[in-house]
Amino acid sequence: MNSNKYSYRFLRAVDFVLKHEAVFARGHYGDWNFVVSENVSADKGGVTKYGIDERSHPKVDVENLTKDEAVEIYHKEYWIPSHAEDFPVGVGELLFDIKVNGGNGIQMLQDALCKLGIHCMPDGIFGPKTLEACKLAGTPVIKALCERREQRYRAIAAENPTQKKFLEGWLNRNRDAEQFATA
Repeated sequence: MNSNKYSYRFLRAVDFVLKHEAVFARGHYGDWNFVVSENVSADKGGVTKYGIDERSHPKVDVENLTKDEAVEIYHKEYWIPSHAEDFPVGVGELLFDIKVNGGNGIQMLQDALCKLGIHCMPDGIFGPKTLEACKLAGTPVIKALCERREQRYRAIAAENPTQKKFLEGWLNRNRDAEQFATA
């Protein structure tokens, strides 16, 4: 991976994501040369490798995807569109991870800001008012954003019983993300 191509923040954030998304061949946990694809029943994405799924990326050969290719996809399709680099450290990384998991992080952030009593139009659109409100909120917004994310996960599991099997993993990842964002 050409680390000169990416910011330090992105490299830290994508490392967090990959640790939660990669599946290693039996007996090779942590060895990036042995990441395998998977096709979990009830996972709507289909074949997935490094967290990159064939449904969202129909032009990608997911089975043969390399780590460097996955990192490039994460940067182009998730990091940049989440505006992570614009937000304070911790918040931007959370927004990135939320986008990776299919959520509208900006909408969740705006909801969290409102919950904290900071006026913010919850329209799901990134803009200077959301950014300023986030900066005004300070670090408490991280916990509020993670609480909002947990609500989303619980709602998904409640609305669709086939997704309940993923709830514990989603909640664990959310707790890990909160720790990562506040570290």
